[in-house]
Amino acid sequence: MYIEYYIIENLLINYIIISCTTILTKKYSSPKRKWIGAFLGTLYSVAYLYPNLEALFNLVSKFFIMTIIIIISFPYRDKKEFIRIFLVFYLVNIFICGSTYFIIYFTGIEHMKMSFLIVCAYISCELLKYIYNDIKTLKYINDIKKSIDINLLGKSFTCEALIDSGNLLKDPLGNNEVVI
Repeated sequence: MYIEYYIIENLLINYIIISCTTILTKKYSSPKRKWIGAFLGTLYSVAYLYPNLEALFNLVSKFFIMTIIIIISFPYRDKKEFIRIFLVFYLVNIFICGSTYFIIYFTGIEHMKMSFLIVCAYISCELLKYIYNDIKTLKYINDIKKSIDINLLGKSFTCEALIDSGNLLKDPLGNNEVVI
């Protein structure tokens, strides 16, 4: 593979990872900041082509480079927010890497094309957004659950019901929330 293709591929995949992290953390980052962070990640990946720079490949150096990429790419207010962005960025990297390898393994393609890897990373990012939305929906459903007591023909039992959040209807007799 020619180095210019390697650089372009890494630049685009890094940009996808940073953009996905931006979406999941809901932290707006300008395209300029995202491109600068992606470029720094690309420079680090190019360093792997030079064996005499092996000091950059230990865990401490990787942690340091990742921290600098986050500082450049994302605005944050405090230490807690920085840690949250850091964790999401790390998890997005793991997810996109793992799902990209899964797609490659699943399709059985042995020879990697630059565009295929970029498409895999993009698909992984979109998949992660859908999973994130599903998790948010599940959390929302837990927020609209309500424990109710039902008394019928002298018998009583308790169950969970969903509050009708679409219309916010009220029972006309007791002015209670309508459940489904």
